[in-house]
Amino acid sequence: MGLQELESRLRQDAQREKDRIRSEAQETASREREKYAKEVDAAYEKELARGLRLAELSGKKIVAEASVHAAAALSNARHEVMEDVFKKSKERVITLPDSEKKKLLEKWMKSRDNISGKVRVRVDPEYQNLLKKEKDVEILAEKNMGFGLVIESSDGKIRVDCRIDSVISGLKETLKPEVSQIIWGGL
Repeated sequence: MGLQELESRLRQDAQREKDRIRSEAQETASREREKYAKEVDAAYEKELARGLRLAELSGKKIVAEASVHAAAALSNARHEVMEDVFKKSKERVITLPDSEKKKLLEKWMKSRDNISGKVRVRVDPEYQNLLKKEKDVEILAEKNMGFGLVIESSDGKIRVDCRIDSVISGLKETLKPEVSQIIWGGL
């Protein structure tokens, strides 16, 4: 065997070793690529599922918040309608003819029956002439009282406020369910 033959064999052996190493490296790289591709796919699927859950929760939160805001807006609108109903009721009373106002004041004057002795009745000068003078009743004109009257015992310990604003305010709480039923039914 000559030097050229030896050199040729060494080159062939080196080429085979080089090819074997390249082949093993490609196989290892391919296995690693597959392994990492699976890990990346698994991580992607996991993050995608997490993102979808977050989006679903976020959507539910948005719907819940919208429902709360809608309920609040509806409640506010209903409150405004109720206030308007009572405001219009007050306006209707104030615009009644004097004969009807007189009847209403006489009805409210009966509240003094629960007070023994002399009483003071405060009334706006505009409505003073609608009250009839009675025994043990001192009628006092007081500006800016609006329609109605305030009855007080002579010692000031008992006071009955029968001004339209007070009467309507007192009736609001008791009449709200009934008025609500009339306006909105079962809603």
